[in-house]
Amino acid sequence: MVPQEVNVPAQLKLTVKVDKQKQVGSSVTYQLTVQNLGHESLEKIVVESEFDEALVFPGKIEKKVSRSLGRLAAQDSLVLALTLHSEVPGLHCCRFSVTSDGLESVWKLVCVEFEQP
Repeated sequence: MVPQEVNVPAQLKLTVKVDKQKQVGSSVTYQLTVQNLGHESLEKIVVESEFDEALVFPGKIEKKVSRSLGRLAAQDSLVLALTLHSEVPGLHCCRFSVTSDGLESVWKLVCVEFEQP
């Protein structure tokens, strides 16, 4: 008997690495890895980041940024980074979502504690 090939549909995975604590007045960099775990490519991949009022994207007033990644081949991955800054102590969160063809596939909420020096 010959086993049939298993075809895994396209599926996105999002991993976010970040320091859990930072000092007030410093920046924090979120390292995002977007992976396609399936055997089919995905089109129109977009990563959106929405962050708390206390977090600032340098040079911008918006609390939401997005980046188009285009196409993600089967079993492929992309790494990108987002650096935010805070002058306010406390726990501040950033919500990341990844869409494919306009449909949300995966999301994560990641928080960092900003402490006084």
